[in-house]
Amino acid sequence: MVPAFIWGIPAGADLDNHFRFMMPFYDEISHGNLAPGWLAESNFGFGDARFRFYPPVLYYSLSLFRMLTGGWYIATLAVFTLFCVIGAVGVYYWSRQNLSSPTSVCAALLFSFAPYHLTQFYQASLLAEFAATAFLPFAFLFVERITSNKSKGLYDTLFNIAGVAVSFSLIVTTHLPVTVIGSLALGLFALLSTDWKLNKKALIFAALGIALGLVLSSWFWVKMLSELDWIQAGEKVQSAYYDYRNNFIFSPFSPPNLNTYFAGYVAALTIGLFLPAVIVLRRLFTSKTDENSLDKYFAPNAENPRRRLRNAVLIALFSVFMTTDLSRPLWAVIPKLKDIQFPYRWLAVTSVVICPAIALSIQVWLDRIRQKNFRAIHIPVYLIFAAALFFSVKDLVIDGTFRSSEDFTRHIQEIRGAQSFNDWLPKGASELKNIQPLTGQIDPGNRQLVVASFQTHTRRFMLTEGDVVQVRLRSYYYPLWRATVLGTQQPTATAQAPDGTLLVAAPPEACEIEVTFTEPPRTKISYTIAALAWTFTLVLLIFGFFRRKPLNVL
Repeated sequence: MVPAFIWGIPAGADLDNHFRFMMPFYDEISHGNLAPGWLAESNFGFGDARFRFYPPVLYYSLSLFRMLTGGWYIATLAVFTLFCVIGAVGVYYWSRQNLSSPTSVCAALLFSFAPYHLTQFYQASLLAEFAATAFLPFAFLFVERITSNKSKGLYDTLFNIAGVAVSFSLIVTTHLPVTVIGSLALGLFALLSTDWKLNKKALIFAALGIALGLVLSSWFWVKMLSELDWIQAGEKVQSAYYDYRNNFIFSPFSPPNLNTYFAGYVAALTIGLFLPAVIVLRRLFTSKTDENSLDKYFAPNAENPRRRLRNAVLIALFSVFMTTDLSRPLWAVIPKLKDIQFPYRWLAVTSVVICPAIALSIQVWLDRIRQKNFRAIHIPVYLIFAAALFFSVKDLVIDGTFRSSEDFTRHIQEIRGAQSFNDWLPKGASELKNIQPLTGQIDPGNRQLVVASFQTHTRRFMLTEGDVVQVRLRSYYYPLWRATVLGTQQPTATAQAPDGTLLVAAPPEACEIEVTFTEPPRTKISYTIAALAWTFTLVLLIFGFFRRKPLNVL
């Protein structure tokens, strides 16, 4: 994070999209609306529904630090420093289950410098993906503890189940593509790690952790899934840019555009950085205990560490495989996988799971140098490693584009309210260029507008007596807009105009009408269930923490 503190916030391609979401989200929270439902200022005031579909953990985190620091620039640096540290600590704790403390520190540092991890922050501004990746190592840690006989007794098992639940729920509520690929990777890892002769029930415990994680995150996904048919997600995507079939790395079938070229370059750096792991692969896949044994590098109380590291390497190989054309059949049949659009997102998993093995290989190499007992054939491997590390820092970090404090603060204000992706528009909504002209916030037809108040989630207006009309508002229609005639408290109909804007039926008499964005009962029920589940899970964590077998930390 040091380059960002020196030169400024990296100005990646997705930076603007995140802050078009972030600033109005923060405004709602600062005014007491802790669960915003409608992004009113988007599309130059016609709004969109992305608050309901984009996981908000990152934005709650930024809002909290914005309140604490008083500025977006410092808040952004603080939040991503926090996520950077969380990810590194997660890799350390996971590695520490099998490796010595210095080797585990090395694994954490390797994760921090992983090319794709650097790309997430410094090049592409995949900020939510960067944050979700920080929770992945904790999910692997607790799944491994459940499936590798490290859960000793009921309390330890409950603690680890709760650990899986919390880490998985944070991934779900931070970034959906990482949720999809992380779920597949964790499921395969659990299958590989389970002792099928002695501990088959471990899979049940791991599944319970995932299930509890889904309950913990239900406050988000219940709303998202129940309303997915109300928006245009995927309907009008015609660009080949978002087609997963055009985004495999090193593929002769992918178009030669900058996107696939850069993804291939990052993948090549990733392979180069983690190439030293091949030096220890043979010994990881055998059980020899000769003078070249790896046993001395393992934690003293580690249980079958060779197998655990081998499983992590297999997941790393699988994740790289999933970025290539060879995996095309799996992309075609696995549900929802194609919706993540870019196969190279799997490098987020690679960046986590390969770190323990490469850290082990570096430790072996350093010991051989001290003992003057290394092989010349290994030198090219580590030269490639050094080159990959150098170009990762130079090309992905130093050569990036940065925004200073003043530039960043000015820029994010300038981009507010701009046009959004069609995916977030309600079904039936036209693009801005096709919307019928509208003067002001409200078009009362042939009635006279007396007074109007136009807030983000509440609109109120008064009309004189006249014909029955459909008042047109400067807002896209969404099924959760509800209109009420004040005084009589009678509901009045809302409808969607041909261009997708919001219509409200006004009775002939003089009236005052209030239009509100109203959450359905299912949303409130999911909040209640999630709150109870979090209370239960925190009790498991706290109670189990004092009764469990300790994590390896020293």
